[in-house]
Amino acid sequence: MPNCSPGNILVLAYAVRGDGNSPTITNGWTKLGGGNHNAYGDGASTAHRLYFASRIVTNSTEIITLTQSTTDRIYMVCSEYSGVKFVKMRNGLARIGNANYTVTGTKSNTDDAMVYGVTSYYYLSGRLQSCTPDDLEKIQGDSSSERLACWFDDGGGALEHSFRTCNNDGQYSAVLECVQLLPIEKKYLLESNGAHYTVSDNALVEITPEPGLKTVDDVTIEQALWVDTSAQQVQRDAGSARSYVFPISEGQKYKITLTAVGDCDRLALSVGNPRELVVGATTPVTRVISNVADPVAGAIVEFTAAAGENWCTYHASATGQEPETKIEVYTSAMVNGFLTHGVDDLPPIDLIMTLVDPSILYWQNSTDALPTFTATVAAEPPKPQIVTTSAQNMSDPTIIGISSAVISSSDDVLFSISFDDGVTWWVFTESAWAQITEPTAGMTKATMEAITAEQWNTITTSTSYKIRFVLPAITSYVANIAINYAN
Repeated sequence: MPNCSPGNILVLAYAVRGDGNSPTITNGWTKLGGGNHNAYGDGASTAHRLYFASRIVTNSTEIITLTQSTTDRIYMVCSEYSGVKFVKMRNGLARIGNANYTVTGTKSNTDDAMVYGVTSYYYLSGRLQSCTPDDLEKIQGDSSSERLACWFDDGGGALEHSFRTCNNDGQYSAVLECVQLLPIEKKYLLESNGAHYTVSDNALVEITPEPGLKTVDDVTIEQALWVDTSAQQVQRDAGSARSYVFPISEGQKYKITLTAVGDCDRLALSVGNPRELVVGATTPVTRVISNVADPVAGAIVEFTAAAGENWCTYHASATGQEPETKIEVYTSAMVNGFLTHGVDDLPPIDLIMTLVDPSILYWQNSTDALPTFTATVAAEPPKPQIVTTSAQNMSDPTIIGISSAVISSSDDVLFSISFDDGVTWWVFTESAWAQITEPTAGMTKATMEAITAEQWNTITTSTSYKIRFVLPAITSYVANIAINYAN
């Protein structure tokens, strides 16, 4: 697969011939599921099954290696997507048609982004796969005889579509498998003085974040995968077992609610990825969390993942049942605050500026690079601006007084001096020192530089002083004030 962009996600649909065939896939691909129905032709040897796999792009050219258990054919269609966190197999939406190489696909929500794969045993020359209504993007391979095609729904397609693999009538069926593309979520909140805010109807609304629960999206239903509690392992065989498998993270607490039940309830944690097991392979179990022969609807199982525990396998059935199960993870107060109250876009700057010392809080459910915020600030300091220096020490025994001042400033700046830590302020006017009480008053640069050593001696009453200056205009400045001492 050439010309890939690192960080994007590849979605691979592959159809196989031969009843029961389930090829293995390597090179870092994750098999998502599929194979829920056989589209039969003249017999088991021409049966078609359809599977999906995915992987994150790490190289500009990605390799796909599929190994079939027989000499029958494999058909592949691969597509690339950006802005997707992960791909979720929707086994429950898999369908098989009745005849005329036609099958109907229905998604759960109108705004779900989907990739449908459609195949059948029969084909005619030409790219004849079609979709009704015609509001999806067709993804096709380079074969002019279309055994397999995919259809991309960006979330704007109809809830239900009818797919046909060729323009021929007959008894034979088509099968549909599909995956859902789950987007990267990005949320914003604001914070000011310890309070948190969201935006609703273009107004700030204060919120109180509280801990909560979030649905685990990356769950696949694995066929012929089960938990062997006696051997303390997860294994895959050729049987009818069904297991729900999902990744877990150290320190995270998970909650599984048996909304419906199958014929068993075994839950185990492992280091290795059970999804990658081929028939006859096993992976050791670190802990068995639950082992119930007769599960009860509504039962709840909770656990916290320990160090080194990367995967959870919930073995729900030995006979092919796929009971509805709610799998959730506990979230912190702030994460739940983002999920519950966060907004998708950066709040308007006019709202942000109504807060005191505001902070922009950002959360995303991916490891993508964080966004960079830039702002153009138009600011003008208050006029006049009053600046007071820190206390200047001249207690060194070699200093006997001030001899002169040299100032680099604009001519409109006014200066005053204090020898009692700012309690009183003084200026030199004509031939004497005068106390001032108005903070914006002062003497000019020229006046201060003209004061003689004798005149400085009459006001210097301590070994510490401060200088205050007033900047009356936006163009006013003080670059440097040098006080020369008499020794």
